[in-house]
Amino acid sequence: MRTSPQVELRLSPDLPDLQLTSDKSRLYQVLSNFVVNALKFTSEGSITISYQIKGKEAKFSVEDTGIGIEPEKQTAVFNRFVKLNNFIPGTGLGLSICQSIITQLGGKIGVDSEPGKGSCFWFTHPLG
Repeated sequence: MRTSPQVELRLSPDLPDLQLTSDKSRLYQVLSNFVVNALKFTSEGSITISYQIKGKEAKFSVEDTGIGIEPEKQTAVFNRFVKLNNFIPGTGLGLSICQSIITQLGGKIGVDSEPGKGSCFWFTHPLG
């Protein structure tokens, strides 16, 4: 996959210490899917990977400055075979698989997005 030289990939600074017991390959699968999608839909600006601890769970996020998603389409992106842009390669299965993985791990998944400003895909994972 070719990425634009105008896209900066960042890891959020000053992240708190985090110890998490989970399925490493599944967490990697979800995070890498979020990052690959962000790269597909961000031609300039930045992609930031972050996490925070909220109570008894960790919340992971990948935020981009890409094209964003219309509010009425945001829940649909987690359905199987849904593609919002037919000009971008993909099967429309990635986010559906991510949702299944996160649900099995006891977490939640979602997106906050504004057209023209970007998207923040996130998931939670229980601590302990």
